[in-house]
Amino acid sequence: MNDHFYIAPIMLLILLLPAAYIYDKHAESMAQKYTKNMELSILKITEPSTWSKVYHCHIKSDKIDTDCKIVCYKDSQIIRSVIFPKEWREKNKEIYKYHAYIANIIKKQIERVYF
Repeated sequence: MNDHFYIAPIMLLILLLPAAYIYDKHAESMAQKYTKNMELSILKITEPSTWSKVYHCHIKSDKIDTDCKIVCYKDSQIIRSVIFPKEWREKNKEIYKYHAYIANIIKKQIERVYF
């Protein structure tokens, strides 16, 4: 009778791992779709604090056309976050669902081109 108590978490893990992997691949492909033909231009650079540097950018792709802020650590150029404007996030909820994956693509591009 207690055997089911130990098997249930293992079965749940067996079911959830493939689902998480499939979602991850789907989200990556959607982010690729939304950032297809992406151009990233830096409009200005500010240093609002002693530890950060902010790149004010414009992103233009087949599906995205907006400004954003890329926050970096000043000393190491490690990107901390990519911030999209609130109005854009509210209007583009379908795209913004994949913001973490889109941010990773933006991070890779800015690191490759500007750092």
